[in-house]
Formats: sequence, C-alpha cells, structure tokens
Amino acid sequence: MAAAEPPPRPEPWFVAYALLGAAAAGLAPLLLPLWVSRDGNVALVGLVVGALSLGELSAPLWGQLADKYGTYRLLFAGGLAAAGLSLTGLAFTRQPAALTLLSLALGAGIAATSTLGNLYVVERFPQDTWGERLGLLQTSYGVGQVAGLALAGLLSTTHLGLAIGLTAIVPFAALLYTNALPQMPGTLRVRPGHSHVHLKVEPIFASLLHAHHLPTIGTAIAWLRHAPPPFIRFQTLWFVINTGSAFLFAFYPLLLARQYDLATTTIAWAYAAAAALGLLLYTPAGRWTERRGATVVLRFAITVRLVAFAALTVLPLAPGAWRAPAAMALFTVIVLAWSLLSVAGSTLTANLGLPEGEAMGLFSASGALAGVVGALLGGVLVKVFGYGILPLAATVFFLGGLLLTQRGGMRPPGAVKAAPGPTPPRGPSDDPRS
Repeated sequence: MAAAEPPPRPEPWFVAYALLGAAAAGLAPLLLPLWVSRDGNVALVGLVVGALSLGELSAPLWGQLADKYGTYRLLFAGGLAAAGLSLTGLAFTRQPAALTLLSLALGAGIAATSTLGNLYVVERFPQDTWGERLGLLQTSYGVGQVAGLALAGLLSTTHLGLAIGLTAIVPFAALLYTNALPQMPGTLRVRPGHSHVHLKVEPIFASLLHAHHLPTIGTAIAWLRHAPPPFIRFQTLWFVINTGSAFLFAFYPLLLARQYDLATTTIAWAYAAAAALGLLLYTPAGRWTERRGATVVLRFAITVRLVAFAALTVLPLAPGAWRAPAAMALFTVIVLAWSLLSVAGSTLTANLGLPEGEAMGLFSASGALAGVVGALLGGVLVKVFGYGILPLAATVFFLGGLLLTQRGGMRPPGAVKAAPGPTPPRGPSDDPRS
C-alpha cells in the first residue's frame, strides 16, 4: 500500500510573496490615500487609487509573456523592482500626473509578481493539489498584509513621504528571496482555471489571487457571447457589490479618520486584526456553503455588509463618544464578511454554466473593473458631497445587489453543468490563466 503524500508545505520564496502582501495590501492602501490627499484634492485620491487598480489589470500581459518566453524569474523579480521604484517615486512627488502614472506602474508591478507567483504553483503541481498550495501561498500574502497594516499604523504618525519611501524598501527586500524561486518545467501545459480556491484577503484594489485568470478584452467578449443568462446576472451582481465595496476600501483611512474621528493608527491595527481573523473564516464559510448553498451564503453576506454600511451612514448622528468605537466595529464586520462573499461568489461562478477557466476569468475581470470604477466614482462623489456620501453610496449599491439576488436565476452549486456549447478557439494569448 503506497504511503500517503505529506501535505504541502510553504516554500522559501513564499517570503517574497508575503512581503508583496505587506506592501500591496497593507502599507500602500493606507499610506497612499493619506499622502495624495494632503493637498485637499480628494478627486485625485480616487484617480490615483483607480490607476493602481487599472495597473493590476495588466495581469494577462505578464502571464502571456511568461508563457511565450519562459521569463518567469525575470518577471517575478521585475514586478518587485517596479513596485519598489514606483513607491520611491511616489514618495518624492506631489504632481497629479506623476502620482497617477507612478500608481499605474505600481499596480502593474504588483500584478506581475502576483501573477507569476500563482503560475509558480499551477505550472509545477497537479491540479488536485492547487487548492492547498495556493491556500498556503495566499495565507503568506495575508500574513504579510496583517504585518503591513500594523506597520502602516506606526508609519502613518511620521512624515507620510518618508513613510512611503520606507514602504519602497519592502519589495526591494523581497528581491533577496528570488534566488529561491524553483525551476519551472520545460514543457508548460495550458490548464483550466480552478474553482475551489478563495482569496484570503480583502481585494482593496483587485483580486490578486485570481490575477492570472484575467482574460484579454477580446477573449472576455468572446466568452460573454455564449455565457448563459444566470452567469450574466451573477456577474452583474458581483460588479455592483464590488463597486459598492470599493467606495469604502479605496478611501477607508480618510473616511474613518475624517467622518468618525478614528486615529489612523487605530484604523490600521483594527484592519490588521480583522484581516487576521478573516483568515480563520474560510473553512467555516466553505462548510456553510456546502450545507446551505452558495446563494444563501452570498445573500447573507450581502445583507451583513448592507446593514453595516447603512449603520455607518447614520452613525454621525450618534453621540460623539459612540462614533469611533462603533465605526471600528462596523468596519471590522465589513472586512469579515468578505470570507463569505469570496467563498460563495467563487463557488457560484464555477457552477453557473461556463467552463471553469472562462468563468474564473470573467469573475476576476468583473471584480477588478469594479475596483477601478468604485475608486474613480468615489473620488468624484467625495469632491461634490463630502466623505459622508461613501457609506450611503455603498448602501445603495448593496441594496441593489440584494434585490438582484431576489430575482432568481442563480442556482445552487452543481445545479448547472458546464456548457457544452461552442468555445472560442484559444491561442497562446487566450490562456485562461492570464
């Protein structure tokens, strides 16, 4: 009788991925909006954060280049170098055009390393082991995020330009671990997307775990042409609620500080605690999804965020002593609800009538585009109405999402089989991993 294979273990290069998480999901999301807003141009915050999300949509390019030229190590390291250089530039400029372009480059660098990190798993191991291995990789990223948020809380009390300059050291430090990157197999296989791996951190700018699934524009249009109506309805819902979430997460340090009198240190540490706790909720969320159905879990998670956003909207009317602790508690609930949204959303995507690779590609694109739209639209709303409009706008979008779940058409997992209809021909540029 063959001995059971030992469970997957973290690899040394995971440290580089954890450091990426610290910079991309912990430090930059808190420090960058604070730095950009110092001149009072709130709309510029939305533009800069939107440019960061837009840069992350370059993920298909890096996946295609890696497959075509075999430059996995170079692109992984190049993404880290681009992130470090962009952050260095951001620390020394206040010009709107420069901030926007550097933010775009930062997003592209993050996308390159994130995409290649995922490919280092899916190209080296059998598909039935992806879930555990990518889970370990994303746990590393999540741990980095928690550490980055804690550090951001300390750095936010210093000169913000200096804080961003110190943040630039993190991706450069990650370069020290690129020598530990494993060799890739000589012959690469085109693999379908995976459906049972879930993002372990809130996608503040874009879904980094799913970055290597992002399709090109032409491929996405071709896939949408034969997507069944239930899938289209769900992706519309996913775009709506992720846009609503982006209203908060693109501006969260500014909103919580200026609307609810929370110190940035407290904001960062509260987010770090919520993100750490959220890492523990994915297994229970998966079990609940299996028992109750993905639609039920998704509807519950949307309701939780809807109530929390509505409470944040009216919280400024509460007595002053209640505002800060209540805002911190509501923000924590919003972060924790992502565990349920991610598991239920990924499961529904995989079971609504498209092959898994196509489904996950469109799922990733929908969430990423929502991040761009939410950041840009949020900046305009704040400029016109002030920060109080953000939780109200998020409430409206989540109410719309909840109403969309009542229309039907999103069947439980397993109720719909993969569509046997025609699939657009795929060349190297259409690899659904990209």
